[in-house]
Amino acid sequence: GAVLLLVTVMLVKMGWCGCTLFALNSWVLLGASVLLLGNRSFGVLASEKEKKTLDCLRLTQLTPDALFWFKLAPEFRSLARLLGFFAPSLLFSSLSSPSGLAAGLGVLAIAAVAGTMSIVMSLFVSSLAASTSRAVVNGWTMKACWLLLTPVFDLVVAAVTVTTERRPVFDVLNPFAASWSLVVPEAEVGFRQHLPLAFVLLGLLATLPL
Repeated sequence: GAVLLLVTVMLVKMGWCGCTLFALNSWVLLGASVLLLGNRSFGVLASEKEKKTLDCLRLTQLTPDALFWFKLAPEFRSLARLLGFFAPSLLFSSLSSPSGLAAGLGVLAIAAVAGTMSIVMSLFVSSLAASTSRAVVNGWTMKACWLLLTPVFDLVVAAVTVTTERRPVFDVLNPFAASWSLVVPEAEVGFRQHLPLAFVLLGLLATLPL
């Protein structure tokens, strides 16, 4: 984290635009949060099914909540380390840009929620899959739909409702779409300016039933 902060400070001193560095830090952090986190959880429960040890776990004194945290603790530690690594450079670059400190804190919040969603969705996929290989395929398919198809669905909604304004019906669950109004605030108008807050709230609500 210190090295990344030092590089960011040096680039600002060399004349790099703070808004460019803020955008780079934001996209890399969000990409890492959703693509790197949760991958180890694909086989958490599926592997137990394959080894036929899931019933043995149920016979122990571990409660479902304790088992949940035991299995996902490494993932949440990775999320905390990732946020700690990027936070200094992200906040410094946001202060060096017109977006300001609030935008940097907003991106960190979105990354935290997106990482949590990725981890919990991976466990959900693992609980449904009969094998680890099937869980991996289903998990990456779900991530692809989450990140790539939500903007397409909003385009379909706009076409069906015959409107030129693309309303964020599905984008509200997309971390990249939610952070866009923070990274490039002048590019968004109307309700899309409130996507960061809506994503954080709906993201947290979406993880509870999973």
